[in-house]
Amino acid sequence: MVEKAVSIAYAHINAPLRHQEYGSLQALNTAMQEQLVILNNKPYKNTAYSWRYFYEQQKRSLLKAFLPNSLL
Repeated sequence: MVEKAVSIAYAHINAPLRHQEYGSLQALNTAMQEQLVILNNKPYKNTAYSWRYFYEQQKRSLLKAFLPNSLL
């Protein structure tokens, strides 16, 4: 399961950026963060819901017991 998640993250975050050049680590991090937002908002296959939707609806409230508000 973890290997599949890494494969998905690579395919959707790193692969679209592979032909780009970045002048700084900050520029690369910004581009990767933008791709992550796109991935998190992409609907799961055969559903209308994204990972972001499930996080906001279910996981966020469960994590409040464990993490400070600044991390949510």
